[in-house]
Amino acid sequence: MIALNVAQGNLFVWLPNQDSWMALEHLDELLIDVCRLPKASWRAETAPMQGAPASTLFVSTESGLACLVPDVMALGYRVRYVGDLPAAASPIAYDGKFWVPLRGANGKLVVIAVDSSGEVVTRQELDADVDAGAFSAPVAYGRQALWPSSKGRLRLLKQQDGKVSLTFTPWPVNVAPSFEFGSAYLSGDGGIWQLCFDSAEGRYVYVRIDVTADEVEPTTSPRQCSGRVNYRFAQRTNLPPWEEPSHGDDSGSNEFVIPLLEVTESGQVLGMRLQARGAIADTLASTERLPAELILEDRYGSVVFHTLSAQEPWHIRLFVHDHTLWAYHARLRRLEGWRLEQ
Repeated sequence: MIALNVAQGNLFVWLPNQDSWMALEHLDELLIDVCRLPKASWRAETAPMQGAPASTLFVSTESGLACLVPDVMALGYRVRYVGDLPAAASPIAYDGKFWVPLRGANGKLVVIAVDSSGEVVTRQELDADVDAGAFSAPVAYGRQALWPSSKGRLRLLKQQDGKVSLTFTPWPVNVAPSFEFGSAYLSGDGGIWQLCFDSAEGRYVYVRIDVTADEVEPTTSPRQCSGRVNYRFAQRTNLPPWEEPSHGDDSGSNEFVIPLLEVTESGQVLGMRLQARGAIADTLASTERLPAELILEDRYGSVVFHTLSAQEPWHIRLFVHDHTLWAYHARLRRLEGWRLEQ
C-alpha cells in the first residue's frame, strides 16, 4: 500500500511488519512535482509493468503527466514526465490508453495519450481557445471520455475510422454544474447526464454531456448518484433522476444517502447515510463536524458497517488492497479496513 501527498510531492509505503509508514526517496535526479487540481477532482491510474512486480502510477502534476514507479524493496521511486505542460485535469483509462488534458500556451487545451509504459502515442489539440475553468473528475464509457468542468465539458470521441476527435461544449446559458451531488448519471440507453442548476429558472436540471447538442431535463429535486443508481433523499431508485418514484415518499425525512461506490454486476452500493441540516445542498456546503454511517445496500435493504464523525465526511475515499476494503478520509487519523470474502 502506498500513499501520495499530491500537494507536497511525497510518497510513502506501508510496512505491515513495522506497523508504520516509510517515506520513499527518489532514486534518480527527478522528484515528484506538485499537483494543484481541486481535491474532489483528483484521481490516478495504474498500469502493470511486464516482468516486474511494480506498477506505473500515472499522476497529473504541474510538470505534465508523471509516470511514477515505486521500488518498495529499495524504499525509493523513479519518475519521469511526459507532455511538458501543466496538467489541466486528472488522467483516465480509455481505449487501452491513458489520457490527460494539459494546458498549453494561452490556456489552449492539449490532450495526450500514453501506453502502459508511459510512452506518448497520441497528441490531440483543441482547435479553439477556450476558458474551461476548473475540471471535475473524468468519466469514460463506450467510445468516449469526458472531462466536465465549471464552464463546459471536454469530450474525446473515438470515430468510425479509429481516430479521435476533441471538442469542448459550454453549458447552456444560465446553467452551471453541481458537482457536489456526486457523479454523473448513466441512463439505460448509454446517455451521461450531469446535474446542474439553472439560475434563470431557479431549479435543478440534468444536462446530457455525451452529445454536443443541448439536451436538458428539469427535475423537482437534486439526486445523489453513483452511475445507474440514484437516491431521492434516502430512497434508492433506478429510475432516471428527473422522474419521481411511483411508490414511497421520504421527502419529509431529514435523512439522505450519498452513494460512494456502485457494483454494477450485483447492484450493490457502498454509501454514506447522513442527517440533513436543512436542505441537502446546505448540508454539503457545511464545514461542521457531522456524524455519518457507512452502509452496504442492495435491492433488498441496507446494512450499517461503520460510523464516523468528521468535517465533510462525504470526501471519504474507498479502495481495495490485500483483500480488504479500506476507507480513507484526510481529516481522520487512521484508515479503517474490513476483510472481504474470497
